[in-house]
Amino acid sequence: MGLGTAAMAFLAVFAIALAAMLFRLGDSWRTELADTATVRITSAGEARDADTEAALEVLRTTPGIASARIIPDLEQQALLEPWFGTDLPLDTLPLPRLIELDTGGGGFDARALGLRLAGEVPSASLPNSPATTPATRPSSP
Repeated sequence: MGLGTAAMAFLAVFAIALAAMLFRLGDSWRTELADTATVRITSAGEARDADTEAALEVLRTTPGIASARIIPDLEQQALLEPWFGTDLPLDTLPLPRLIELDTGGGGFDARALGLRLAGEVPSASLPNSPATTPATRPSSP
């Protein structure tokens, strides 16, 4: 076997190993994200604080939600920085308050939570979430 063939065989094995590693990493991220969701609060001023507390109370009493935390403004700014840069005054933009919730590996009824939030905290919304109960997860084709 020539040196060129050996090099090609090495590169093929290396590419397969890299692909397998990236697949496992992607699977790990997908699993991690499947256990989380984000609630968005769009009100401003004092209403924003009251709506945040009301949404947190709804989340505390929702079966299947292990924890909920407010994403701090600085963390939100850090997440937006790659798109807007460091010079844009993000504090002047009407960013929503975000609440990250964690199911702790279980699931919750996203439709029921969305309806409850709409009734109790109209400024809160639950965008499409992968962290739903098996009954509300879309079936595979």
